[in-house]
Amino acid sequence: MRDAVETVKEIEPNRSYAHAYTAVANEIEAESKKLISLIQKQANPKFQRQELVEDLRTSINGLKRDPEYKGTSTQIQKLVNQLALEALEVVDNNTPDALGLLQARKDFDDIVRLGKGDVLSPEVETAKGLAGRYVRNVLNEKLKSITAGDVVHDSLDRSHNLYNAKNLFEKRRYGEATNRITIALQKIANVANLPSTPLALYATLKTGAAAAAGAVAGVGVGTGATLGALGGATIYAVLKAADKTTRLKYYSTLISGIDKGIKAYQSDKNLVRELRADRAYIIYLMNEARQEEEQ
Repeated sequence: MRDAVETVKEIEPNRSYAHAYTAVANEIEAESKKLISLIQKQANPKFQRQELVEDLRTSINGLKRDPEYKGTSTQIQKLVNQLALEALEVVDNNTPDALGLLQARKDFDDIVRLGKGDVLSPEVETAKGLAGRYVRNVLNEKLKSITAGDVVHDSLDRSHNLYNAKNLFEKRRYGEATNRITIALQKIANVANLPSTPLALYATLKTGAAAAAGAVAGVGVGTGATLGALGGATIYAVLKAADKTTRLKYYSTLISGIDKGIKAYQSDKNLVRELRADRAYIIYLMNEARQEEEQ
């Protein structure tokens, strides 16, 4: 996985996990186009669907014997099993050939990325990592078994490792984004007249000023959860689960507050430098959100 990531030219070690995630995602798309062309040249070889289904079931049974799986909570194991069943469904919904299997791998990645169950739960990330690793291994090995040539197999392995890396970067960016947002808000809350915590700011934007007080007291904040329930969640997870409009509004409110902070703290060059870096990061998240399709 590390070797595959090192081949991604757009990745810069000193930049954020958010940037690394986007760079790897773009590289997966480029590698996918290359694979489609290579597979088409081999007349898109077919496979027996039932054989792949049995391979997936065998892998799932093997997963249940994995010490990492056995050491997780009942909730995580239940979610892993749900994702595994989704993988079987994805395979069944695509054609039994190499291009169909390539699409199935992409479809499963979308399912893993979007999550299953409570997307605000930290247990979701553990389950996604476990299920994703096992299912992707099976799909990649099946693709290699029905295609020929080192070029195709090297491309499949590179794509497979990039998928795993993307999953890791996504997990890392949740903590990174939450930390950056939280620290930035602490710096500007007073001068920008904003709530001092990220979730309180979210409640204000999501429900309106009048309802925000109730949300803080534990009344619903418009996402089917309460602010009290969200207390253990990261703000970035909350934002990713929110609709695109709310997310963009949140980021623009932060940027406006940072601009006020930069003006108010002109005499403190170090703080201004930090705020400019925070602003650049939030703008990156905003641009990322703008480019997303609604799911």
